[in-house]
Amino acid sequence: MSEASRRIPRPHHNYVPEYQMSGIPHVETKDLPASANNDALNADVDGEAQIDKYKISFDSVTRWIEIHNHGENGQQNHLRVYFNRTAALKAYANTPDAHYYLIDEESSTNRLEVKCKELYLIPHTATKTFSVSVIAGLTNVASSDFPDQTKANGFTGIEDKD
Repeated sequence: MSEASRRIPRPHHNYVPEYQMSGIPHVETKDLPASANNDALNADVDGEAQIDKYKISFDSVTRWIEIHNHGENGQQNHLRVYFNRTAALKAYANTPDAHYYLIDEESSTNRLEVKCKELYLIPHTATKTFSVSVIAGLTNVASSDFPDQTKANGFTGIEDKD
């Protein structure tokens, strides 16, 4: 029997019970290269090929996330958080999109109650490599069942208008 013929609905991103229970833990610490803008000044660097160094992907849709910037005090390791590849590519090309969340060095976010399947952590003014930790509570909704967060898909406030 195919899943489509069952009467039990498959969890999807608007399936409320998935967001009423505790999330499955996802913890990741990643070293980010120095400021992306340093690479962007080099015309030979392809942002599309390099942007995945700054990407965190989740196998399932998040219920919440927390981000900790481990940048060393005094090193100006500020971090921009983007939820959209297009906006992150603009930041990488040194033409920042205004739809980001800034995390100062040695700072953490509160728990952000957001549904997402990926985020991009772009150094704002870093002078050397630094670490970032992300902890998330995941739902049972597969990330493949969540639409890309673009304005074309009805997500506003995460990338600039044309």
